[in-house]
Amino acid sequence: MKKVFSLAVVMILAFCLCAEAYTPGTYSATANGNNGKIEVSVTFDAEKITAIEVVQHDETPGLGTAAFEQMIPAMLSAQNTKVDGFSGATNSSNALKEAVDNCIAQASGIKAEVVSTFKPGTYSATVTGHNGPLTVTMTFTEDKITEIKADGIESPGLGISAIELLTKKILDNQSLACDAISGATVTSGAFMAAVRECVKQSGISLSVLEARKIAYPEKKAEPVEMTADVIIVGAGGAGFAAATEALENGATVIILEKNEMIGGNTARAGGTLNAPDPERQSKMNPPVEDSVELFIKNTLEAGDFKADPELVRVLCSHALEARHWLSAHGTKWTEMVYQTIGGLWPRSLDEKDKIAFNGFIAPLAKRVAELGGKVVLNCKAESLVANDAGRVNQVVAFDTKNGQEYRFTAKKAVILATGGYSASAALVKKYNGLSGLPTSNAPTSTGDGLTMGVKAGAALEGMDYIQIHPHGNPITGGLQSHFAGVIKNSIYVNKNGKRFVEESGRRDVISNATIAQPGQIMYSIFDSEGGFYAGVKELPPAELANLTSKGYLYVGETLEDLAKKAGIDPKGLKATVARYNELVAAGKDTDFEKDEVELPIGKAPFYCVPLSPTLHHTMGGLKINTEAQVLREDGSVIPGLYAAGEVTGGIHGSNRVGGNALTDGVVFGRIAGKNAAMGK
Repeated sequence: MKKVFSLAVVMILAFCLCAEAYTPGTYSATANGNNGKIEVSVTFDAEKITAIEVVQHDETPGLGTAAFEQMIPAMLSAQNTKVDGFSGATNSSNALKEAVDNCIAQASGIKAEVVSTFKPGTYSATVTGHNGPLTVTMTFTEDKITEIKADGIESPGLGISAIELLTKKILDNQSLACDAISGATVTSGAFMAAVRECVKQSGISLSVLEARKIAYPEKKAEPVEMTADVIIVGAGGAGFAAATEALENGATVIILEKNEMIGGNTARAGGTLNAPDPERQSKMNPPVEDSVELFIKNTLEAGDFKADPELVRVLCSHALEARHWLSAHGTKWTEMVYQTIGGLWPRSLDEKDKIAFNGFIAPLAKRVAELGGKVVLNCKAESLVANDAGRVNQVVAFDTKNGQEYRFTAKKAVILATGGYSASAALVKKYNGLSGLPTSNAPTSTGDGLTMGVKAGAALEGMDYIQIHPHGNPITGGLQSHFAGVIKNSIYVNKNGKRFVEESGRRDVISNATIAQPGQIMYSIFDSEGGFYAGVKELPPAELANLTSKGYLYVGETLEDLAKKAGIDPKGLKATVARYNELVAAGKDTDFEKDEVELPIGKAPFYCVPLSPTLHHTMGGLKINTEAQVLREDGSVIPGLYAAGEVTGGIHGSNRVGGNALTDGVVFGRIAGKNAAMGK
């Protein structure tokens, strides 16, 4: 019967497509895209498709949306889904095709057979992930998925963590009803697309697994009570630094994290930490003179002297100690000290993989676990509670999956390490008047700690200061500094091929200058010899291919070829590079006063990275003192409440020095953790 049914379906489908006989009307269907479900409606008359509309989606602007704009007219013209997908948006393209095919089947009167068992075996599928090809291999028995393996180059702490979480959900529940993991939606969508393809190969109907719900613990009527010496809100770099220090000082610790995975914004960072480091800087060619006092001077000047000088002194005085402390906890570093974008001095050092999760989160999370610290995920803190003596001693929180209320009691203190607010469009608009810009930060950076702190009586400081990073991806807003070349051997040009800003300048200056250019976009130009530190040469081939396929990176054998690919005026670029090479030969940039020029741009192949400003760091936050204690408007301490990291204000002034964020999180996280453990 199954063979006869299959043949009948094929014959009916062939007849419908040939005769173009549809039941007039509008039909809808959904399919899983890159970032979630795509809902499509298709309208038919008796003979043809008359309209296709994407009703709802969460796909990436400029990628998924571009796929829809290109493919829908093509489908209407072809009267089928056999059209080219959009380069760089494979998952969105395939989802659109799947949903439209479903609507065509409905209009044609075809009902698919529901198959409820697997064809035993091992199947694989390859899709495009965030960083490159992602291959998923799944093994099935007749009634169960037994194994899922993924092979790719996704990011530790983001894509890899998302894959691990989704794999466990699928296996535990034998279900495909999995939401994308917040903060790693691209990888989540790609992984689930590959999983669905493997499931299709196994012969079972997708609808069978999609109908099975993901099991979550049942919500209890009463709040769940948990107690520790120190309660920390936020499982990012500052939170884990605080937790490690508190545990090593004898306290018990519970960390709350509203996301499904740890890392916070630190998981998105490149692992750059600023500190005067005479041992390393003396080995540079030429040797670099540096000191704590110069670091303080640079930081205060960069923030237009709006920062609290005492907080800046603490930051700069403890920076090298923070680097050594991280090393003692397992962080490995590159050996080359350099000047990062907006760093203003060659005192930046990267984690060896240039991945902050590997060097900051993973080793500290391991240490926290060894010492008995607990991390509660999917747990969103809502409010702080003080005891009768006015000391903050409780955090009220809720499970983001089932709504369960939690009450965490702190015997000694509460530490807020919730990050900034750049992912909250409402707060950005309220405090800075900005709108429409993307953010490089985690979607969880919504200012929760600020809201809780203010309700508990905390003062705010510097809320009108927000940093726009010039190295954002023009489409996604994500940072691209890790392959955008080296400042001393790169130039920034506009669409006309003209330089317009000092490449070694402050981030806010470069960002504002870029906003004034055509299309609010600039292009970092470098060659195969001079632009590679922390750049293209170190990228895996698959990731390099992925970047070029998406238009995030262009490669050309000549400057003219490069310019044409990137949409830059070829004559303008060629003339600008020639002028820049003259300045390099003279040993001084007299046009824009770049701090250092080293090598000319002349050795093929040539590279271009398009860049646009992206919301990156909110310098304002809770007012603290040098002990990381949160202060009221009158300057008095709120007993039992500490804060560290981007949730605080007063440390960076109006503009943060590039490379100072991780320094800030570790330095003040440690101070908060130690003081909280002591019950100060």
